[in-house]
Amino acid sequence: MSNYTFSPNIPQSGQKISATQVPIMSNFQAIAELINVNHVGFNNPTDFGKHTFTTFPLQGSDPTTLAGEMAVYSKSTPSGPNPAEIFYRYPSNGSIVQLTGGGANGGGGAASPGYSFMSPTIFMMWGLKTGVVNGANTIVFPSGGGFPTFGSTPYQIYFTPTGNYTNLTTAFPYVNNFTTTQFNLQVNSTNFATSVYWLALGSV
Repeated sequence: MSNYTFSPNIPQSGQKISATQVPIMSNFQAIAELINVNHVGFNNPTDFGKHTFTTFPLQGSDPTTLAGEMAVYSKSTPSGPNPAEIFYRYPSNGSIVQLTGGGANGGGGAASPGYSFMSPTIFMMWGLKTGVVNGANTIVFPSGGGFPTFGSTPYQIYFTPTGNYTNLTTAFPYVNNFTTTQFNLQVNSTNFATSVYWLALGSV
């Protein structure tokens, strides 16, 4: 909480300095007080003008960006492992990339579903599919809650059964018909596992 009040209209024309000394002094004190928040103070001979640290108030929505600017900001991630994370937005209201944390339910760990960025644009997403049956199994990528979306068809999709499988009488299961929102796991085997872990690699 600030201790000094900044008066933007001091002094007015026709006012005597003696009459405005107190509010002018308060203005200087308010400016110094402002600089001292997350900054090195005025009188530091070596580090003046530098930040001590940066605080990002949580944004209620993603900020807009012009052609020649970018934005770094924080916002709530109610479905994630942390209450908030830091985000980056490309110029011209471009793509939004989460810079910290592993993503909703992810956090870089094994929670499912989850995701993690490997670069500003490349990320991987993973999950658990239960109730796998013989035939076609549609697996929809999670969305909302901070999860990124694939800007193009994922580069690669991997899967592995949660337990040992036996008696592959026809062929090993395979992935086909994958899009930016889902993929199909085709099972043409007897006694294949009823649950599989999956991982998709792609870009925003």
